[in-house]
Amino acid sequence: MDHHRRIDPVEVTALEQPDRAATGLLRRGAEHREPPTELVGEGRQGDPGG
Repeated sequence: MDHHRRIDPVEVTALEQPDRAATGLLRRGAEHREPPTELVGEGRQGDPGG
């Protein structure tokens, strides 16, 4: 019985996934010199990450 463990490793991974996915899309867009379809529109006007 671990009372100190409130966050499951699975939850931590799930929370980190969106960041990794976004990073992957940004990297692919930078490599191909073309912004991902998901970021077209918002990415041009305002930087989502900074």
